[in-house]
Amino acid sequence: MGKFIKCVCLLCAASLFVIFPPDAKAASITSCANISAPGTYVVTNDLVCTDGGLIPIPSLPGESAGILISSSNVVLDLDGFDLTGPGSVGGSTFGIYADGTLNDITIENGTVSGFTTAIALNGGASDLVTNVTIVNTGTAAPEPSSIVLLGLGLVGFVGAFRRKLSL
Repeated sequence: MGKFIKCVCLLCAASLFVIFPPDAKAASITSCANISAPGTYVVTNDLVCTDGGLIPIPSLPGESAGILISSSNVVLDLDGFDLTGPGSVGGSTFGIYADGTLNDITIENGTVSGFTTAIALNGGASDLVTNVTIVNTGTAAPEPSSIVLLGLGLVGFVGAFRRKLSL
């Protein structure tokens, strides 16, 4: 009877592991990147995306991003680091761009600067941007913006951003 109880306990523990798997380790991002699979991604250092290091956006020829997200169910944790771009370099540049109608995109905990547009989310559901500081985005009004939210045929520009001016 003792072996039977041990076997049942071991089986129960194994089934709990399958039902509630441990959190998968987050993937590290150390340079400008295309996130093409669901998961959690953590930036591990300040990222400076020069013109040659930007990721081309397939749906917007001639435009590029520091971090291109091409999958739903992505958490991008900037982990307190900066994502810095080259400004406007012949076309629009995006700090973080969700390519297509993607769902469940979370962007958190860092600073995005030096891009024409800091963050663009294109009509997905359950997207979240939290604890992100946006500095020095855009070059001239009205087109450049800090955050672009597209959905239901509407374009929303969140204009609460801070520009640093150098004299």
